[in-house]
Amino acid sequence: MKVLKPKKSTPIEYILIGLGNPGLRYQETRHNVGFWFIKELSTNWNLDLKKALFRSFRYAHYKNTALVLPFTYMNRSGLVLPYLENRYPGAQILVVTDNMDLPPGKTRFKQKIGTGGGHNGLRSIVEYQGTDPWVLYIGVGRPPDRESVIDHVLGEPSLLEREKILSAISKGINGFHLIIAGEFQAGMNVINSSRD
Repeated sequence: MKVLKPKKSTPIEYILIGLGNPGLRYQETRHNVGFWFIKELSTNWNLDLKKALFRSFRYAHYKNTALVLPFTYMNRSGLVLPYLENRYPGAQILVVTDNMDLPPGKTRFKQKIGTGGGHNGLRSIVEYQGTDPWVLYIGVGRPPDRESVIDHVLGEPSLLEREKILSAISKGINGFHLIIAGEFQAGMNVINSSRD
């Protein structure tokens, strides 16, 4: 009689965290494009984001990657890191978030962010991680005259802006396909390409 050996699970090499705020009030806002990215990627990979037991995040696994949506609110995003780093030792942290210095539709993937670059979610990540993570920035543009930064990031983009942001998300997903396949530089080049 042939004995079937259990399949070995693929070790998690990347933890991909999308930043945003939970709840219907925030789901369509510019500040939640990190959530948009993770949800689009989970759809792309045919995954269900499950609620972690007794933890404030949803997650899914795909090959060597864990997708994570923190439900701690933006300013406390780093609270999920101690558990994740303990569960997936040695995994590379990758973060996806909005960026006002980039126009809608533009993307940048880089590591050096200092103390968070004025972004409270990134500041929280750096505080808990202690080092700079790799970050995919998705442009949402600067607020128009007389609109506050808070109103801008917590507001919904126009239909044209949304179309550009979704295009940037697709570009980022194409890059991450290469990154998790072991082609980090090629993936970074795709994301940082000036072509839309």
